[in-house]
Amino acid sequence: MFRRETLEEGALPADAQGRVQYFDETLRRSEDVECWTRLALTTGWRFEGLPGMLTHYLVNAGGLSADIPRQLESWEAVAEKVRSYAPGFIAAHGAEARARELRYLARRAVAMRQPAPALPRDVIHAIEGTLQFSCQLLDVCYIERF
Repeated sequence: MFRRETLEEGALPADAQGRVQYFDETLRRSEDVECWTRLALTTGWRFEGLPGMLTHYLVNAGGLSADIPRQLESWEAVAEKVRSYAPGFIAAHGAEARARELRYLARRAVAMRQPAPALPRDVIHAIEGTLQFSCQLLDVCYIERF
C-alpha cells in the first residue's frame, strides 16, 4: 500500500500529450522495478518490509518471467535507466546487484531445466559458480547435464 503523493513526487516528466507517467512504458518487463527504485532514490519516502508471506508468485513456462535471456536484457535496461539519475548508486551497488540477478536467473534456469545454449553466457557462469559452491558445501555433487 502506498500514498498517491509518493507516486506524484517520483513521477516522470509529462509526455507529449501532457500525461503524467509513473511507470516508464519503454521498459516493458521491469517498469515496476524501475519505478520503485526511482522512488527510493529520488524522493524522501522510505520503504519498509512487512513480516510474513503476503502473496505467491507463479511462473508460467510460457510467461514473461520464464524467458531468462529477455529477463536479463530487461534488468540491464533498468540498470542503465537508474544510472541516468543515480550514477553513484550504480557505481556503488551495480556489480553486486547484477551478481544477485544472475544468481536468481541461474536458479530459475536450473529449476526450469532450460538448455544451456538458450542462456546468456553470464547466466551459465552463474549456474556453474552456484553448482561449484553447492558441491563444496555438500562435499558431493550430482549434476544433470543440460
